[in-house]
Amino acid sequence: MDETLESKILKDLGWSDEFMIPVANDENKKLASQIRDLIQKKAQLLSTSNDQDLKQKYVKKSIKSTIDAINYNNDLINSQQNQLNSHIAESLRQTNEISHNESQLKQMRKKKAHIEDRLRMLAFEENKFKMRIEKQKGLIEWAENVLEEANSELDREDNVLDLMEKYQMQDREQFKEDELKRQRLLKDFQHAETILQNEVAELKAREIEFEQILKMGRQLNKERNTLIDQWEYSMKILKLRDVDICVVDKQIESLEKEVGEETLRLEEEKKNLDEELRTNQERAQARRYYSNQCNGFRIKLQQMNKELNELRHEKRFLSSHLLELNHDKKLYKRRIRTIQNQTRDKKQRLEQLEKKQEDLKQKLNSVDSEVKSTDETVKQLHELLKHEQLTHCTLNKDLEKICKQLSGRVNEITNLRAQYESRSKEIEASEGKLHGLLREESKTLELLGKQSDLLHRRNVELGSVQMKIIDLQGVKSDEYMQALEKELRELIEKKKGLDKCLDTAKRESKRMDVEIVKTMLQIRKDQLNLDQAKAQLVTARVAVDGKTKLLGHVRNQNQELAMHENMLQLRRAQLRSQMIKHSNQVYSLEKTRIEMDSIIATRRAEIETAKSVLLTRKRTLMEIRSNLKRSLDHLTVRIDQLKTRFDVIVYSLEGEVYNCVAFTIQNIQEKHVLLEQGNELEADIIKAEKEIIALENTVQVVNSSNVSYKSAVFQVEEYNLDIEQDIDKQLEQELCVLEDIQSDVAELTKDIQTLEENLTWLIDRENQLTKQWTDKDNKVQQLGVELNQQTTKLIRAEKQIKQLKRTLELIGHEKQPMILLAEKDLCTKELIESNESALQQLAELSVRHPETAPILSQYLSHMKLSLPLRHSPATSVLSARSQMSDLNSVRSFASSTTRLGSEVGGARDPCKLGAQWREKSSMTPLPSNQQTKSGRQQSAATSSTPGTGNK
Repeated sequence: MDETLESKILKDLGWSDEFMIPVANDENKKLASQIRDLIQKKAQLLSTSNDQDLKQKYVKKSIKSTIDAINYNNDLINSQQNQLNSHIAESLRQTNEISHNESQLKQMRKKKAHIEDRLRMLAFEENKFKMRIEKQKGLIEWAENVLEEANSELDREDNVLDLMEKYQMQDREQFKEDELKRQRLLKDFQHAETILQNEVAELKAREIEFEQILKMGRQLNKERNTLIDQWEYSMKILKLRDVDICVVDKQIESLEKEVGEETLRLEEEKKNLDEELRTNQERAQARRYYSNQCNGFRIKLQQMNKELNELRHEKRFLSSHLLELNHDKKLYKRRIRTIQNQTRDKKQRLEQLEKKQEDLKQKLNSVDSEVKSTDETVKQLHELLKHEQLTHCTLNKDLEKICKQLSGRVNEITNLRAQYESRSKEIEASEGKLHGLLREESKTLELLGKQSDLLHRRNVELGSVQMKIIDLQGVKSDEYMQALEKELRELIEKKKGLDKCLDTAKRESKRMDVEIVKTMLQIRKDQLNLDQAKAQLVTARVAVDGKTKLLGHVRNQNQELAMHENMLQLRRAQLRSQMIKHSNQVYSLEKTRIEMDSIIATRRAEIETAKSVLLTRKRTLMEIRSNLKRSLDHLTVRIDQLKTRFDVIVYSLEGEVYNCVAFTIQNIQEKHVLLEQGNELEADIIKAEKEIIALENTVQVVNSSNVSYKSAVFQVEEYNLDIEQDIDKQLEQELCVLEDIQSDVAELTKDIQTLEENLTWLIDRENQLTKQWTDKDNKVQQLGVELNQQTTKLIRAEKQIKQLKRTLELIGHEKQPMILLAEKDLCTKELIESNESALQQLAELSVRHPETAPILSQYLSHMKLSLPLRHSPATSVLSARSQMSDLNSVRSFASSTTRLGSEVGGARDPCKLGAQWREKSSMTPLPSNQQTKSGRQQSAATSSTPGTGNK
């Protein structure tokens, strides 16, 4: 290069031939040497400038390619961010829709559960009314059955009277036959007087036996008196019961008066209740509407909370970014200090290179034009920033409007809440009045049942009176009959009064039915109102959905504007970073120029030193080569000597053959082994070389990344203070906005908490009222069941008492005719049997009503009696009928004996009387029970008069 430059210069000067140069003086030589030095320096500078131009072109191309790549990467990042933001917005929208759908599903489930509960309650009330109607029907059927039974008993008693008349006719016929027999027997009697005188002695002996029998009869009479005393005690107890019944009748009359007063009060309350029911339904509709609105506001609150959380995350991210920026700022300051120290060191070098700067001014002017273009881009960025700030202001205004709308909605919610509370209170009051009406209705129904029971009792008393009249016809005196007629009239008057009560009860029941129909109509009207309210609710929901959609649309617009703002901020940051990178690149180019100059100088010095080192090495290597040649010649000579020596030794060995072939084979084997080892080593070496190449590639990648990091890190200029101040101001403004939003959100959360507390309190109150309502209903049902049981028990007890009264009155009002000893025996037996039947009836009563068992056992233990074994009620009825037939037979027997005694004129033959009674008993058809009794009596008579059969 140097020689060609010198030849070019000489040609330009016209000194192409060396021989044409004038003779060199000392001065000319010095000038020539200076010219050569200058030419060399010029050539060097031209080469360096050309190299630098090439490098600058290459760097510009690389910068353009990197800028294009950065722009492409930024476009890709922006597109990906847009896609991500769209995906995030879609996911948020889907989550909001899902939450909205879930809330709607929950509301629908709650409404469904409420409607199902309401239907259950209505079904339960319907079943209650049906049960009451069925009970009333059962009571009416029972009363009809009782009437039928009373009529059947009356028919049976008529049949018994017919039978009695028939038996009287039979007795009269028998009496006529007996008179004929008596006349015959008189004749026989005259014949038998002689026999009687002989038998007087025997009669005296029998009189002694008769006295013993009389003693036995007296003992029986005493026992009978004790039994009569016991029955008198039971009669006293019955009278006390009658007094209690009268007291109960008076109480019933007072209750009827109270019922009349309460019915009037109930009618007024019912009217008030109807009005309150309407208001309650309207309030319930309003309550549902407001609950739906509350749910919508809760959803909005959740969305606001999500947005708040996102803003908090952004705040944290910004704060962390600010901390990172501060850290980077500190690092840059430290680096700037180090660079300043380096610049101080390099100022000395710069003084030497001032001449070179004059040549590079043109290039710097071109660079300055590029910087001016960057300034224009910065201005455009500032304009974009101003436009973004204006959009941000408009967004803030929209947000303020939305906040105002939210505050208006909150006020509406508070008003609606107050209306809801007032409506809920009115609903509770109306529910309480409804419960009161239902209770009064149940009480009236119970009173109706009691009045029907009283009617039934009066009818039973009438039947008993009629039975008494039938039994006492032709037996009692006129005064007694008059008293009975008076009682009859009184009973008829009582019956008329009861009929009037029944008519009034029926009227009241009809009136209650009319009221029930009216209530049903009102319920239907309320249901229609409910349907209308539901339709209104649907329209309100549609309106709310429209508003929510509008709100979502506004929020989406806000999000899009925020996205646009973020995009503009990112573009601003990118342009700022590009501007900083451009300035850094300019600085790095200048720096690289300086470094390249220093590197070229150092490299030239290194090349010179390397040349000297290489010359010295060459000399040493030539010396080593000559030494090696000498050693090779010496070694060849030595090998020839050893071969001759080896041949001599081989020939000198005795008989042992050591061929050259064996040694060659051995050598070949060793070579083969060594080759295999060498191949293995070569494979390991190749593998290691590949790994080294890979490591070198990784090292190059790491070095390139380090270089790019250094180029990015070593930035001389700091950030612009104006930009930092603008960023700080924007940060402060955003923080103020955030604080305002947080305060609004806190207030909204407080309002929502108060709303939720009020809602929970209302729900708890409603649950408590429903529980109280159910408990009271259960208690009312239990009391109704207990009252029904007690009324049935009272009716049964009264029936049994009346039956006992009848039997006792029949026993007490009978005329006691002339009683003979046999008749007394029969009476005692009949009394025993009647006592047994009464005890049997008491036992049956204790079986039917186990509550009376301890009372009966107590009374009987006082009288030293015990209940007999419990038989079926059919046997008790048969025993009662058998007692009635026994009594009739005894009466007929007593009347026949008295007539016989009067005709005979005082002659009383017990044997003949016994025979006559036997004949009479054999003539009259008796039931099975009476036949057994008569058989027993005959056996007793035969046992009492031994030997009469033989005679």
